[in-house]
Amino acid sequence: LEEGGVKCETAGSVRQGRRVWFLLKGEPFQVAKADGVIPYVLVSNGHDGLSTFRVTPTTVRVVCSNTLHAVIPSKDGGALGQSAVSLKHTFNVMDRVAEARRALAHYGEALEETKAVIGIIASKSAKKADIEAFFLECYTHDFGPVPVNPGNKAEERRREKSMSAYNSFSKRFDDDRKIAGVNYWNAFNAYSGLVQHDRKAYGRKDQDRVEKRVESNLFGLNQDRTFNAIQTAFKYATA
Repeated sequence: LEEGGVKCETAGSVRQGRRVWFLLKGEPFQVAKADGVIPYVLVSNGHDGLSTFRVTPTTVRVVCSNTLHAVIPSKDGGALGQSAVSLKHTFNVMDRVAEARRALAHYGEALEETKAVIGIIASKSAKKADIEAFFLECYTHDFGPVPVNPGNKAEERRREKSMSAYNSFSKRFDDDRKIAGVNYWNAFNAYSGLVQHDRKAYGRKDQDRVEKRVESNLFGLNQDRTFNAIQTAFKYATA
């Protein structure tokens, strides 16, 4: 921690301790007008024989706690890669310490790449039609096509869900105009807020629902959707 310049802020476990994680906090930075972002190192380890020990540079947007794992633009442009270091399990503690040092060194480089990507998408203003197109592309990728003229009850429900999702997305976008601007950074966060916070989490008890949401936002489907959204925002901003 001392060598990496980070502090341990919180920790937790999911699936009855099968995966444990820590969030190590770095120095905050600003995007656009006054949009605060805090860089973290997400350290996770599995005790199920399947998950590896992973160190993932991650950012958390202050105003709504949207999480984004670090992204790296490809050398030829037009695409983003994800940045995480998987460490092998060994019985030698000092080997693990050496691996952790290597991973933390990677964290700083990945953070600078992520800042560059955020700067690009925050600098490109977008019109209403652009924002609608961005939402539709992300939504259909994640949840399937939206029926234009529903022909049955199932299609009507799908259209109603898509309209409800768009209303949530639009509200988040409008609420954050003053701090984030009218650009693809705001659009990305409106969409990631939708999938990470607004959509219903399932479970028998509140604790189950909270745990499933945390796991999905940090490690699972919601983080995959978030990566697709930042990829789409980057594509629109660099078109």
